[in-house]
Amino acid sequence: MSLSGSLAGAEIEATVASLRQHFEAVRQHEVKRMRGRLGQLNPAQENAIESLTQGIVDQILETPINVLKAVSHDNESTTVIETVRRIFGLGESTRIFQWHLSAARSLDRVSQSASAPSVR
Repeated sequence: MSLSGSLAGAEIEATVASLRQHFEAVRQHEVKRMRGRLGQLNPAQENAIESLTQGIVDQILETPINVLKAVSHDNESTTVIETVRRIFGLGESTRIFQWHLSAARSLDRVSQSASAPSVR
């Protein structure tokens, strides 16, 4: 695997983790807000609400996570990562990542040209 590919993979993992954290925070906030309206719940009802809301979050995140994983070795991975981060308001770590990825791709090209057999 190239250096740029491993950087893209690391940024995808970080983006997936940020997505999960963001949606889990939203889920917990909404469950807490709604519990006040529901009154006293027994443990089975509590578990049902937890399962239901976690299932909803998993379903919502399935496509963005699969798309991120699918582009991990694609030249467009930076664009996809940045788009997902923007859509879900996950911050701007991609600017630093883009600089690192650009540097890594340059190093990959230098490394490939140095290891290529010379033509005479």
